[in-house]
Amino acid sequence: MAQTSEERQRRKNVAKMKRYYGDPEYRAGHNARTSAREKARRATEPGYKETAAAKMRAKRRDPLIGPILKERANQLQRERYAFDPEYKARRSAINALTKKRKREKTPLEKHIEERLLDEVKRRGGMCVKFIDPGRRGAPDRIIMLPRHPSYFVELKRPRALGELKSWQSRYHDDIRAAGQKVWVLWGDADVDAFLLELDLCL
Repeated sequence: MAQTSEERQRRKNVAKMKRYYGDPEYRAGHNARTSAREKARRATEPGYKETAAAKMRAKRRDPLIGPILKERANQLQRERYAFDPEYKARRSAINALTKKRKREKTPLEKHIEERLLDEVKRRGGMCVKFIDPGRRGAPDRIIMLPRHPSYFVELKRPRALGELKSWQSRYHDDIRAAGQKVWVLWGDADVDAFLLELDLCL
């Protein structure tokens, strides 16, 4: 199939970028040639800075060019992280603060469990704590409701913070192999979806 002029230009741009990021000498020469010209255009041409920023955003969204830009940015960050102790300390502090804020905004697993317990009791059911003394990985709760089968439920914080362990997954697979249902609820939104399905099954 013949390529359009736009596709050919995109492939040329990809080839140039691969050379730019893969050849340090070429990159240094290119930067030296374009640096002064770019500074002059930014200073004298109205709107040039915004136009250049819009073009860069379009490149980042491009399925061919975007991955190259992302990989290069990650590589530069890894190099700086390895050789710049000040940058490493600053990034570590920022990452720790971000995780702390996420934890503060996200309900704890026990709070999600308490909410599920209240909702099941309100529907006239039982939400029994499930503990298997001989094996780890058992789901947190067994839910029993009138006119319903039993449900095995594992409760987790949202995926960015919660994690399903491998031994839990194996236990769940064994329960499903025995013909039973296992639900893994990642936060309040999944609890709401689970309760809605219970109500619809009545």
